[in-house]
Amino acid sequence: QLRRTAEVKAVALAREASSMVVSKPRARSLGNTLERTASAAKEVRAEVLLLTYAPSSDGVTITVASAHARELEKQLQREFCGEPGFAVKTNEDVSVATVVGANPAQRERLASQLKVAGAKVFAAGLSASGRAASFVVNRSQFHKTLLELHQRTRPECRAGSHSLRRSSS
Repeated sequence: QLRRTAEVKAVALAREASSMVVSKPRARSLGNTLERTASAAKEVRAEVLLLTYAPSSDGVTITVASAHARELEKQLQREFCGEPGFAVKTNEDVSVATVVGANPAQRERLASQLKVAGAKVFAAGLSASGRAASFVVNRSQFHKTLLELHQRTRPECRAGSHSLRRSSS
C-alpha cells in the first residue's frame, strides 16, 4: 500500500508586502465581506498574495504587494465607509513566505514551528489547490523565516549547510 505524502518543491518569499484586515463589530455577520474585499482588490488591480477568512474571526485579511497597498486601502475604505463599525487596519511591514507542495497538515505544523522559532505569524493560508501554504510574517523577520522554512521542509537543508543570499534592497 502506497502512502501519499506531500513533497515540498520550493520555498519562496515576497519581501515587500502589506496586510489589511477588514473587520466588523462582533455582533455583525461578515456576510459578503470576503467577496467585496476581493472585488476591491480586482478594481485597483492589486497583486493579491494571500486572502484569508475564518468564520470564527472578526474579519477578512488581504495581503498584497506593497506597491498596491495604499490604493487598495483607499478602495476598501470607500467600499465599507457607509457601514457602521466596519474598519480597515493596515500593516505595511510584512512579508509573505510560501511553501509550494505543503498540505493542510504541514501548514498547521509549519505555522506552529515558526511561532516557536519566534516569528510573528499574522496570517496563514492554504492555496485553493491545497498544495501551497503561505504565511504572513513581520518583514524584519523575512530572512529568519525563509531559513526556518528551508530547514523544516527540506531534509538536505540544515543550519550552516547552505547559504541564502540577502538582496541589497
